[in-house]
Amino acid sequence: MLIRGALSDVVTMEDVDYFLSVISHAKFVEIENAAHMIAGDRNDIFAEEAIKFLKSL
Repeated sequence: MLIRGALSDVVTMEDVDYFLSVISHAKFVEIENAAHMIAGDRNDIFAEEAIKFLKSL
């Protein structure tokens, strides 16, 4: 799973595309109004997405 903050200046969409091409079964989630430190910027949504992913395993 890759969770990216939409405002991140560290992980670009090119990085996301590459990650998904290498790990084709990976899940990608983008969190609005969050930068690179998603857990600090939008902890509620980060936790919700992480839990949803873990429950799907």
